[in-house]
Amino acid sequence: MTHVPYKGASLAVADLIAGHVPVTSTTLTTAATQIKAGRARALAVSSAKRVPEFPEVPTFAEMGYPELTASIWFSLSGPAGVAPEIVSRLNAEVRRALQAPTCASGCVPRASNRAISTRGNSRRSWPRS
Repeated sequence: MTHVPYKGASLAVADLIAGHVPVTSTTLTTAATQIKAGRARALAVSSAKRVPEFPEVPTFAEMGYPELTASIWFSLSGPAGVAPEIVSRLNAEVRRALQAPTCASGCVPRASNRAISTRGNSRRSWPRS
């Protein structure tokens, strides 16, 4: 297999469906439309459990690769030294917005296993260099 660098995942998916590359590794959210249209086939997901929107797609663990798990996360970040009361207020408001019915159905891609962490929790899982 040859690594082909792309400037974006959508370009890799476009080359996949055009037949220019045999496989690509991308987010399920990026490829979901092409998978649903039958132009691409999801071989496995890297999450710990199957994605509800694609229940037929196995995890890598189910395929015999239990160590191959990965997730993608997004954060709302600010400069160092932001006052704790501002962090708490932002955390509360963002959590409230993400849990609102209009956002819960549209803000977070359906082809993902959504989890909301509280302020400061995600830092513990960051890789150390």
